[in-house]
Amino acid sequence: MKIDERDVRQKLNDGWLKAWVMVESLATKEDVSRQSLIELTKLVEKEQEIGVVKKEVKESHKVENPLPNIAEAYSTVLELEILAKNYGSLARFVINYGPSAVEILEPKKIAIELGEAQNVLNEVANLVHRFAQAGIGGVVISKHNE
Repeated sequence: MKIDERDVRQKLNDGWLKAWVMVESLATKEDVSRQSLIELTKLVEKEQEIGVVKKEVKESHKVENPLPNIAEAYSTVLELEILAKNYGSLARFVINYGPSAVEILEPKKIAIELGEAQNVLNEVANLVHRFAQAGIGGVVISKHNE
């Protein structure tokens, strides 16, 4: 949802968290890199437990040899100032949208109920299991010498 800056203080008083996030896009065409972030912003604005206060798509930059077999690509950064209904909402945002950086701006201290903390950890565990099932990651357990 979009949140007017005048409503930010009320949401914070209601227990919402204010955060700055940065999402990066890399594509072989500059317009694709930019458009992907514009589309991502539209998806975030549909979220009920995340409010977008500010958004800015930065200037794209050409990157030489960003990946094997790719001579050049374009990197674009999206900066968002968001409000999250609670810590679990912010954690789901990070899991679903994969920002490169997150900074919680307010409040200075967060109290989290046990059930919410457990839900966040279970969502992270579920993500790790989905990666493992897809064959693209997981957790490697090794026996350490004693």
